[in-house]
Amino acid sequence: MKTRLLLACFAMVMASCSNDDNSGKDTSGENSEKILREIVQTEFNPDGSVKLTSKTYFDEDKAVLEEQYNNLNELSAKSEFAYNASGTLESMTHYSAASGLQTPDYGYVLTYDNLGRVVSKNETGTTTASTTFVYTENSTNTITATTTGSGEPVYAVYYINNAGQLYKKTVGSATEELTYTDDNILKYKNGSFISDFEYINEPAPLGHQHKIVLNLFKGNAINALLINGFLTQSLGNTKYVAKRTDSNGDAFNYEYQFNAGNYPVKVRCFKNNGSIPYSIREVYYE
Repeated sequence: MKTRLLLACFAMVMASCSNDDNSGKDTSGENSEKILREIVQTEFNPDGSVKLTSKTYFDEDKAVLEEQYNNLNELSAKSEFAYNASGTLESMTHYSAASGLQTPDYGYVLTYDNLGRVVSKNETGTTTASTTFVYTENSTNTITATTTGSGEPVYAVYYINNAGQLYKKTVGSATEELTYTDDNILKYKNGSFISDFEYINEPAPLGHQHKIVLNLFKGNAINALLINGFLTQSLGNTKYVAKRTDSNGDAFNYEYQFNAGNYPVKVRCFKNNGSIPYSIREVYYE
């Protein structure tokens, strides 16, 4: 299985990060928030030893480089992110230790239409698959994705609800579904597997650490879900996630530490009420 650093660590696992004395100036940007500089996420084994560490570096809240280190603190993989003139993700390139971190082993290039919708994803490196997205605006509001590669084409259909949110994907008889509360995921369902999410009402999110995948696509949630999968927004959009409960019996609880400006600087994730963190995210701002 190919390692997809930012996607696996931030979207699926949802563990977190930051330190206690971060300070920085307010930016004069659209939301006048401090901007992300770096996120360090550490995952732990049950005995408390380090399993792996990911370091993600940002430019104006957009990830540009992610590095993954093994339990010996050796660089084992990295991903680079490049953007088009409009500031939307254009390509991702992944390198692993097996290739000496020099030759890309996986990546993709994205193209968009004049409405800013992703219309193709062409994989690079050792794979050659390509996916095209066709948008149908009718009573069902669907997007059809066709992926071609070495075997038979794979067809997926995505469905958009009346609120403009992408909520269902079908591939043959297999179905993934999302249920929303406002712009946050309340429930994720994939076959018989279900994840339920709970959120913190106060304070309102600051600092964009919860939107690192959305920011790749300038906040376009549909593009993010099409490219990065249905748990892209599982960090929360308008609220911080407090708990994730899975139908297999696993539960993940999140504890936040804020600085004086109410920016999250450290997030601890605990699995199944364990006393040792499952992961810790440390967040640094400019």
